[in-house]
Amino acid sequence: MADTATGGYFSSESTTTAPNFLGGEVGLITKTCQVPAALGVQDGSRKYVAGGTILPANDATAKGVLLQDEDVTDGDRIGSMITSGHLLGNMLPTVPSAAAVTALQAQGLYFDDMTASGGTTSGSSSTGGK
Repeated sequence: MADTATGGYFSSESTTTAPNFLGGEVGLITKTCQVPAALGVQDGSRKYVAGGTILPANDATAKGVLLQDEDVTDGDRIGSMITSGHLLGNMLPTVPSAAAVTALQAQGLYFDDMTASGGTTSGSSSTGGK
């Protein structure tokens, strides 16, 4: 937590470091997407959708993975969604379901540490990114 004093006022700002879930930049393609406020999680007075969230859902309808945290306090927001490339599925906020892995692999988004059935490859951890 960073504490700062500014002109007689004292404020606190809570910060966190998100885990790196990019497997590499080769073949990485991002597209603009709408980030629904309904996926947001309350954090103090703000509401966020975490980077690494599978959009639109962690199931067979998956189209991509949110590139970075998005503030949806005031409603839906425009963000960047990874649609092709290599990711580390076990570093995402929620480990992808087998159906999501299959749907994303069909369009060129691969998880370097997971099999098509959603399991981990040897030597990988099955704990989430948190």
